[in-house]
Amino acid sequence: MTKSPRLLWTFHTKSWVKSAPTVSADRVFVGSGDGNVYCLQAEDGAQLWRYSTGGPIGSSEVRLREHAVFVGSHDGSVYCLDVNNGKQLWSFSSAGRITDSPVVWDRLLFFGSQDHKIYCLRCQDGSEVWEFETSGDVNVSPTIAESCLIVGSDDYLIYCLSIEYGKVLWTYKTRFWVQTTACIQDGRVFVASWTDLCCLDLISGTVLWSFPTENEIVSGPIVHDMIVVCGNYSGIVHCVDSANGKRIWSFSTGDMNETLVAYPLIMRDQVLVTSYDGILYGLDIRTGKVEWTFKAGNAIGSPPVVFGNRVLFGCDDCKVYCLDIEGL
Repeated sequence: MTKSPRLLWTFHTKSWVKSAPTVSADRVFVGSGDGNVYCLQAEDGAQLWRYSTGGPIGSSEVRLREHAVFVGSHDGSVYCLDVNNGKQLWSFSSAGRITDSPVVWDRLLFFGSQDHKIYCLRCQDGSEVWEFETSGDVNVSPTIAESCLIVGSDDYLIYCLSIEYGKVLWTYKTRFWVQTTACIQDGRVFVASWTDLCCLDLISGTVLWSFPTENEIVSGPIVHDMIVVCGNYSGIVHCVDSANGKRIWSFSTGDMNETLVAYPLIMRDQVLVTSYDGILYGLDIRTGKVEWTFKAGNAIGSPPVVFGNRVLFGCDDCKVYCLDIEGL
């Protein structure tokens, strides 16, 4: 019989939760489709404060820097809130929905918008440093490494921009619009291009290898040590060698209609995957075999987050779940 984590607590919002919770010290921060940012006690899920934006909060995770909380909303604005009480410190409005997470780097904040633009703001006051316009919606978060910002657009391009000025260093043409955030390791960029998982050189954008899958990749990629993990619309998780793109293992939820849209998480010797079948899977990192599962109340479109021996995720049943995974 498959083992299962112990449910510690749930927190009810008024709509779906697709944003991954953010944990800092003894607090959990999470956005909901009801437009609210919630601050909860990590121990028991009790609400400490909430802030209402003007639209749903989709996949945008809450980002933290010192005393500030940053989050993007479908109302087109990025909000900076006081971490202690949720009061607004400033906001910045774009002309399109913000569907994914802003990124904090040093004293700067970066995010993409459906107004086709990528923005760079000062964390202190929200003033604009630069903006760069693509030819399509920007629905994914930027990734930053070695003074380079990598981000994809619905114009079928992956952009590498300079952090300082937002100037184009190189572009990579994909086969479809870009729906996943890139990840970077050791001078290599791992990106999803429609059904292909690709590895690019960070400096030049040259393709080093590609791995074809059965359907559009909408989950991941994530990279850890020598492996890359991603999931697709067919409910299949692939684990490949980061050096050459060779398949190590694949796992299927068993239903080709059960989409994997949330990013996997690698925890010690396991890969954690959430699915639209409402199940959180704990997979053996070496073989991809199921070690444990947890059934939630509806589809799960939120990535899992681990802190200590606990795992947190949001669900389409309007809840945030906190599980005890000690011993699993």
